Parts: sequence; structure tokens; C-alpha cells
Amino acid sequence: MIDFIPLKIYYDIYIYFCCFLVVANLLHAYTVPLNDPKNLKFLRTSGLFLLVLVTFYLGLRPLSSSAFGDMVHYSRYFNNYAQGFSINTEKGFLFHFYMKTLSYGVSLHSFFLITYTLYILPMYFISKKYFKAYWFYGFLMFLVSFSFYSYGTNG
Repeated sequence: MIDFIPLKIYYDIYIYFCCFLVVANLLHAYTVPLNDPKNLKFLRTSGLFLLVLVTFYLGLRPLSSSAFGDMVHYSRYFNNYAQGFSINTEKGFLFHFYMKTLSYGVSLHSFFLITYTLYILPMYFISKKYFKAYWFYGFLMFLVSFSFYSYGTNG
């Protein structure tokens, strides 16, 4: 779990990092031709690094309801399921079944990491499918979109 970063600046770090990525890629686009093999290799490598970095940064975030919305509620459900409580069938049955299933074998922080991975991987695969060799740009658009951080840390 990443608990050495104060909650007060967790979002700020993400936003400044995204700003840095956009500016760095803009400068990189001016120096290296788009279809240059060196550029494509750079995009592929930095895209995979970015995928792993963002997955761990947001997937291993600290528990907090003030900074991350419903995270405390999900952790309470998860801990109850780990202790043997029955599945909540009022709403979101599939999600609660998923949570109960994971509670048998993983820790709470692993649950959030796995769930976040399931959130970000479709964006990675969609970018790879529709942008082909230039998938990094599509993936970067997902990461800097307005809803990405809030849905990824609350949903």
C-alpha cells in the first residue's frame, strides 16, 4: 500500500504527472518523426511502464473515504465477507459475489489492486486495438480524461 504520500496531495501528484506526460510527449513529437521506429519503440516501452505505474499508484492507494469515495464501504463489505458473512443481494449482486469470492484468497489491498487492474486493462486493450502502433496516445487520452481518476478511485 502506498501510504507515504499524504492524502491531501494524492490527486495533485496524479494531475501533475499527467500534465508532465502530455508536455513531454508534445516535445517528443516535435523531435522525433511519428512513424520513426525509435518513436514506436519509445511509445511501446513508455506505455507499458505507464500502465504498470498508474495501476500500482491508484490500485495500492491508502484507505480513505474522504479522498476516495466509497472505498471504506467496499473495505467493510470485503472484511465482512472474509469473516463469512453472506452476500448482500440488495443491489450489485455480481460485484458482491466478486468481492466475496476474492475475500477467500486475497488481502483487502490486493482486492483493490485487482479491481483497479480490471478497470484499467480494458482501456489498454481498446487503445491497442483501435490505435495499433500508436496505442500509447489513445491510452494517454484515457488517463488524462476528466472521469478517469474519479471513476477509478470511487467505482
